[in-house]
Amino acid sequence: MWTRSSRFMKLNVRKIAMNKDFITEIAPGRIFVECGPISMMIAAWQNGAPLAGLCKQAARQAVACLEAITSCRRESSLPWGECRPEKLTPTARKMWDAVRLTGDSTMTPMAAVAGAIADVTADWLAAHGATKVICNNGGDIALRLAPGEELIAGIAPRIGSARFSHTLRLTAFDGAGGIATSGFGGRSFTRGIADAVTVVARSAAVADAFATFLANASFIESMAVKQALAKELDPSTDIPELTVTTRIGRLSPAEKERSLQQIENTAAGALRRGDILAVIAQVQGHDRICPEFYSPKITKTEG
Repeated sequence: MWTRSSRFMKLNVRKIAMNKDFITEIAPGRIFVECGPISMMIAAWQNGAPLAGLCKQAARQAVACLEAITSCRRESSLPWGECRPEKLTPTARKMWDAVRLTGDSTMTPMAAVAGAIADVTADWLAAHGATKVICNNGGDIALRLAPGEELIAGIAPRIGSARFSHTLRLTAFDGAGGIATSGFGGRSFTRGIADAVTVVARSAAVADAFATFLANASFIESMAVKQALAKELDPSTDIPELTVTTRIGRLSPAEKERSLQQIENTAAGALRRGDILAVIAQVQGHDRICPEFYSPKITKTEG
């Protein structure tokens, strides 16, 4: 996630952390926490029993994690190759590690901030007895499933869609710890043209970083695509000199397939190494699932 605004930089976390109103209970075992860049639904169960009180404690852990990241925000906003890892907090170091795996020298650790905070929160819940955990931080999801638990996740065809194009079934056996989606029209900038690139990985931080990376890889030259420098849209962005997509018109079938093939080609190395587990990419009604053997876990829900 490359930041679209400066709210992370200006956030007074301590002030918000003292205010209990940033936590809202939405259902038994499910709470919502809103704090700066954190916009997270936290849900946890122990053998089917909801853990409402534990989720509220976990929300405070998430805010404390954000506060720690804020202390090294300048270092975290540098391209990962220019960062000094020893200057980063433990969570920011995980962000750095996740982005480094992509190999993209333009990406900053901030590209994995939402996923990393979700991971920290989910790990805390699992360590305190939860057997099923879902921490959905604005679409970057950390999940922890004990043996016998499963998750069916809906995958949207585009950022902000209220409907699902696919469902994904995961169990503890699959080893997935994170699901993240990036694409055009989200709360952050993208350099690509994909409506949605969903990545499944062993952590939410890694899924977050690769969703951004692969969504960027979807870019193709086309008369239908318009771009601008990020700083022209947001002077405080962490990628001021990079071009980002501002408009996408109607693409031809050949252009859609070319974009999807670029995503698949770019993802191939990471899939082979095991850095990520699967990719579901969608461009104006066309989709691609990689690797093909992951397809039985994914069901298409619309024509």
